[in-house]
Amino acid sequence: MALNKRELRWLIVTTAVVVFGGNVFLFSPLLESWQKLSRDLNDRRRELTTVVAAIAHAPEWRRSYDELGRNLKQAERFATPTDVIKKVDEVGAAAGILTKTKRTLKEEEHDVYHEWPVQ
Repeated sequence: MALNKRELRWLIVTTAVVVFGGNVFLFSPLLESWQKLSRDLNDRRRELTTVVAAIAHAPEWRRSYDELGRNLKQAERFATPTDVIKKVDEVGAAAGILTKTKRTLKEEEHDVYHEWPVQ
């Protein structure tokens, strides 16, 4: 059975449309999932970069933390609420702040420190 030129062209066009349409239906879902995986991979790489940068700063942060701890231990300790009021007056005078009245509020004791609020 021999095909004439017109039938041969229709056969080629039909075959091309079927193959192309089949590829679209088969590969478009795969392409979408590949694109999603690619975006996820890029997001994870960016996250990894930021985490590695944060880990690189850990010794610097540790030194700062230790220095703050040493400074806290050297901080001024108050024995009574009146010491707190004196310090408030001292700091206020240095800053040029005049206070009319001062009064102490209820003392609260916490695990590590005492809280002496002054109004």
